[in-house]
Amino acid sequence: MKKGKSFWYYPNYPFTVMFPLKTSEREWRIVKRKERGRLGLIIARPEVLVIKVENEDVLRVPPQGPFTWDGIGDPRR
Repeated sequence: MKKGKSFWYYPNYPFTVMFPLKTSEREWRIVKRKERGRLGLIIARPEVLVIKVENEDVLRVPPQGPFTWDGIGDPRR
């Protein structure tokens, strides 16, 4: 979904969950809406389970249109 000059993405919830993360003294936390963080990714399907922190900085964006869950936006490397 294009939002102004930004690109917003809403994953295939509940099988794929993406959220921005910040680290502070050995702990990771999910950032608040409109904050940036490293991309956390969980893919949970019967045949595969992937839990990963990517090296991309993304924005946490609010639900929009038919999507009732938060998405990510404006990715940067």
